[in-house]
Amino acid sequence: MGDDCPLDRRCVNGVCVGDAASTPSGDVRAAVAEAARRGCARLQSDCAHLCEGPFARCHPTLEACVAEETAEYLDDYASPVVDPVLAAQCAAQIEAAPCSNLTPDTLECEYAVVETCASSEDDPFGLNHSPFTPAPLELDQTHVLRLCTDAPEFYAIELEAGGRLSVTGVEEHDERVGLTLFRLLATRTGEAMLEDMSGYFDADGDLTAPVPEAGTYLLEVDASSRSGDFALRIARE
Repeated sequence: MGDDCPLDRRCVNGVCVGDAASTPSGDVRAAVAEAARRGCARLQSDCAHLCEGPFARCHPTLEACVAEETAEYLDDYASPVVDPVLAAQCAAQIEAAPCSNLTPDTLECEYAVVETCASSEDDPFGLNHSPFTPAPLELDQTHVLRLCTDAPEFYAIELEAGGRLSVTGVEEHDERVGLTLFRLLATRTGEAMLEDMSGYFDADGDLTAPVPEAGTYLLEVDASSRSGDFALRIARE
C-alpha cells in the first residue's frame, strides 16, 4: 500500500498519508455513487443470492439501487467532503469483498467521506477530519483548535522514543474534549488500522501516554459538548 502512494501522499508506517492543508476534495455524490455501484452490481451478479427470501432488501434495477443507496448514505451528512484516494480504495474493497460483507468495515471506507465543520474553510489546520489527512502539531506549545460537534479532528505529532506525551486543556473551566492517541499502521493484508496508544486520563480528561517507539502519532480530538475554540498544551514529560 505504502509503496504505491500517489504523488501528493507520503508513506507512514506502510500507509499513504496526505496533508490536511492541501488534500483536494472531489465530488462527494459521484464518489459515493461509484462505491454504491460496485456493491449494487454484485447484488445482480455473484451475490444475487442475497436478494432471495422474504426479508431481502434489493432493488429492481442497477440504477435504482445506486440512486437509493447513495441518497441513504449521504442523508447522514450536513457538510461532507470526500477523499478521492480513499474513495477509490473503498470501491476496490467492495468489489473484492465476500458477499457476506459488501460494506467493508475498513478505515478506507469509514473515512472516504467525512463530516466537516461549517467553518472548516477558515480553519488554519485545514480539513483534518481523517487519520489519513492529519494536521501537524508541534511539541511544547499551546495550540488553539477550532472544533465543532460531530466532526472529530486528527493531528500528527512526531515523537522520539521514551518518556511520556501529555495533552492538557488550558482553560480549567472549559468543557472537556475527547482525546485519543493512535498510531496509523498497515495490516498484513494492506488495509490501514488504528492502534490505540492512549495511556492515562485524569479527572479533568487530560491525557498522559507513554511513547514506546519513535514515529508519527495521531491525536484525535472530539468536541462533544459545543463548537468553538479549545486550547490544548502538547508537551513531553
